[in-house]
Amino acid sequence: MINPVSRASILLASINQQILTTAIRFLTHKDDDVFAIRLGGVLAIAVVYPDRNFAEFQSVSIGLPGLKFGRFARNTAEKVARLFERRAEGNDEVAASVSADDTLGTYGGCIFFRSRLAGCHEEIYVSFSGAPPEVDEALAFVIGEQLGLETPKYENPLIPRARELLEDLIRG
Repeated sequence: MINPVSRASILLASINQQILTTAIRFLTHKDDDVFAIRLGGVLAIAVVYPDRNFAEFQSVSIGLPGLKFGRFARNTAEKVARLFERRAEGNDEVAASVSADDTLGTYGGCIFFRSRLAGCHEEIYVSFSGAPPEVDEALAFVIGEQLGLETPKYENPLIPRARELLEDLIRG
């Protein structure tokens, strides 16, 4: 059950899962390969309060991740942990794809954001797993944008299409 009072759960609850599921399907659709279409995954949000030495993590399944649910859940958490640890070591990376390594089974799909709330020192990690890594990361970036977070300098050719598909992602 999602904790109704944590910032991470409030952010997750504001996301229209049906729109996100549709975006996943469109971004993974290939005319020549019907099996490339993905039906769901796992979305995670971590909120870190460095000045309070406190963090929270929430995740939710999106669409129909099927029997890959466990792997997707593990991957979202791994992406957040890896990006968080690399930033704690002094790296200024904003995307998990920078430290991804297929041979180690680590992939892109997590983006680092800061809160835009005045006087708030939140570090926010948005992670998705369920599609190819470049799709996961484009979705994570646009979800952060749609949540009104301070967006980092990051480039991914799928972002314009993801923005189009996720235009009404946040529930009003």
